Order: sequence, then C-alpha cells, then structure tokens
Amino acid sequence: MPISAPSVCVDDAEGSFAAASIIEPSEPYLSIAGSRSLEELVNNPAESFAAMLFRLIDEKGLTDPEVYNKAGVSRQTFSKIRSKEDYAPSKDTVISLAMALGLKLDEVQDLLNTAGFALSNSSKSDIVISYFFEHGMHDLGLLNETLYEMGFAVIGER
Repeated sequence: MPISAPSVCVDDAEGSFAAASIIEPSEPYLSIAGSRSLEELVNNPAESFAAMLFRLIDEKGLTDPEVYNKAGVSRQTFSKIRSKEDYAPSKDTVISLAMALGLKLDEVQDLLNTAGFALSNSSKSDIVISYFFEHGMHDLGLLNETLYEMGFAVIGER
C-alpha cells in the first residue's frame, strides 16, 4: 500500500492558501534523499538493548556478574535480559547498568534509546544523572545520595 505524502496549507504573498506537499513519496516506500528507505529501516533495525549491553560488557572486558552486582541488578533480571531479546528493562535498570559499565554520557543516551528511554534536559533528576555521567562519576551510591539530598527519587525506587 503506497504511503501518501502529508500536506500543509501555506500562505502565499497575496494572503491566499494552497495545499503543498511536504515530502514526495516514492514507490513502494517513502524515501528521503540520501537516507535509507522505509523497507530498509524496518528490515534492518538498530541494535537492540540486549545486544548493545552485551557488546559493551565485552568491550569493557567485564563479566556479567561484575556488571549486575555493581549495578545492584538481580541475577534473575539480568538473566531475563540475557535470554529474552525483547525484554524491556526499566529506565532505572538501564541507568544502573550504565553506571556499572562506566559509560560516557553519549553511550548512556544510546543505551537508554535502545530501551525506549532518554535523559531529558527538562527533568531535574535527569539533569543530575546526566551531570554524573558527563563528569565521569560512576558511583551509584553517590548518585542516589545526591538525588535524595536534592529531594528526588533515587535510582531503583522510581
């Protein structure tokens, strides 16, 4: 089924309105100049949360128990992540694992994104969390102490 292009009304110089296409579709899938087609995007999704997590663990030369123990994540939860490719962890679990891995802020954002989350600049607690990663502070206890002292929910209790 072809995808139709969205249109908008635009005001011309004389104050009249006309419909204008935003994007011209191509058959059979929408493609924007210089990017992959919808078919390519659907058939080649980005790396999953689990795949990215285990790649990062390997790249850091760590073992699974080192990571989940340092993160305060139960072995059962970690086993679900390991065995179920589509397992959806909580945002706090992802942040805890990122802390245990010692990730940089951009890596944290990428890992969160694979799980459907992000750190928002409009959330005060997310700003605190971002600050810790941005400054290479990977102490989950200190992060939780700081969040608590500032009146925010701590990681694992949200």
